[in-house]
Amino acid sequence: MKKTMKCSECGGTAKFTDDIEFLVELDDRDVLIANLTGYRCAQCAMEYHSADTVERVQSILKAIKKRPKIQFARKLTRSGKRWVVGIPPEIMEALGLHGGEKTKLHVKGHKVVAEFPSK
Repeated sequence: MKKTMKCSECGGTAKFTDDIEFLVELDDRDVLIANLTGYRCAQCAMEYHSADTVERVQSILKAIKKRPKIQFARKLTRSGKRWVVGIPPEIMEALGLHGGEKTKLHVKGHKVVAEFPSK
């Protein structure tokens, strides 16, 4: 695979990367698919996706459409000096989690995103 390509948008150099994110709203849900591969232009930030990446995104979105919408309102509580939000068993089961998994948290706009390890 080539490490660079010419950007068709601005003529700059797009470099291969494995940190592309794809955010889409699907049935009133924000779906963020992270760690995709492709090219990103250093000048204009235009992103290019490979056929494999597009197929992966389509496969993930198709699987998500089949899942029932799982959404809960939760109260933000305090445990010592930390703030805590409980994760309902239905969400744990839907994600195949059992507890003890390391989770990455980050802020995206006005949302807190929790990333769990892939199955």
